[in-house]
Amino acid sequence: VRRALPWRGAGVASPVFALRSASSLGCGEFADLRLLVDVAAAAGLRMIQLLPVNDTCVHGTWWDSYPYSSLSVFALHPMYLRVEELVGPGRGRDAGTGAGAGQGGAV
Repeated sequence: VRRALPWRGAGVASPVFALRSASSLGCGEFADLRLLVDVAAAAGLRMIQLLPVNDTCVHGTWWDSYPYSSLSVFALHPMYLRVEELVGPGRGRDAGTGAGAGQGGAV
């Protein structure tokens, strides 16, 4: 009797603040995950795990605030968003019109 082997794969775990590119502000951004995906694929890695980046404090005290006790696996900290990619093509700084977020443009 032949049993199916469980899935195996090598990967990398990274905090978002470690993902930096020439386009980022220096604190790491979710948009820089694309570069990590390319590097991981070239190295033969099959998964990427991000360390939690959302609020971790449940009771408002220091003893329960640590990154491996996140409140939600779906929450994303807005600090790591690249605003230029949220406004859409032709509406941000690159539009050349100056009409983007902060000047009546919706984000």
